[in-house]
Amino acid sequence: MMDQRVIRGLPREMSINDVKEGLVSQGIADAEVQQMTSRTTKKPLPHFLVKTKMPEKLLEIQRLAMLTVSFERKKKSTEPSQCYRCQRYGHTQRNSRLAERCVRCGEDHSSTSCSLPAPPTG
Repeated sequence: MMDQRVIRGLPREMSINDVKEGLVSQGIADAEVQQMTSRTTKKPLPHFLVKTKMPEKLLEIQRLAMLTVSFERKKKSTEPSQCYRCQRYGHTQRNSRLAERCVRCGEDHSSTSCSLPAPPTG
């Protein structure tokens, strides 16, 4: 099983290939690397997810591509997932087979077509 770690300290513009090459040069050849993205904006973050069978070797690395980096365990969300389609917990909109339910009034229609005003933000 591959362990997951997050690399912090690299610029968001850095390519995945550069990260992989840096890891290979440090003796980690089996690494799978993905750039993490913001959940809301979907833009790339300056964090890279590394999957490897040698997580203990990652802890020895202090510099990658001449930059100071740190490795952390990927944090699992402590909040239950909520479906934005049916408003129930335990699954996401992508996997929902239930009827659409409005988050504002609880009726069987989308929130965008609800006649109630949106709640104030802030």
